[in-house]
Amino acid sequence: MERNPLTLLLYGQQWVFESMKADFVIVITVALGISSLALADPLPDDLIEELNRDVTEVFWDKAVLSSGRPVERPPGLGPDAPIIPRGDSRRFIGGAMPVGVAMWCGVEWRPYFLRIMQSERARGRWSEIQIAYIGMLFGASQQRFADMLTHGAESCPAQRKAEVEAVMASPIP
Repeated sequence: MERNPLTLLLYGQQWVFESMKADFVIVITVALGISSLALADPLPDDLIEELNRDVTEVFWDKAVLSSGRPVERPPGLGPDAPIIPRGDSRRFIGGAMPVGVAMWCGVEWRPYFLRIMQSERARGRWSEIQIAYIGMLFGASQQRFADMLTHGAESCPAQRKAEVEAVMASPIP
């Protein structure tokens, strides 16, 4: 894989993802192509399911719509029903990884996140409830990645910081 400013320096490194609710450790090799905001799918299904479960557990009690009103569960929707398709969950969780790296490196990430959310709203595919869920899932994922990096032995190298700055300034596909 050729390295360029749109390829995050996570390439070729192993990261340990420790579950905050489980005793096991998942080791993955991350190859992140930022131009598509998608991973070469090294994120394990267990991590995707865990993040979805964690967010769903608090979503109905904590989420707020863009209007400021709390999210209410639609009648007939079970507590464990997926709010967005799992494939899209995987895409948003993977897309949150570079934002977690930006947080770790002390790089401003909020405008990038806002561009992602504006892009998803503009697609017209999602309900207001789904947009709120996407925001919570993305936020929980970016925080999980940032926490893992922060608790690691290394600090953010200057080269990685420069690369993630370029990513945060890049357009959203």
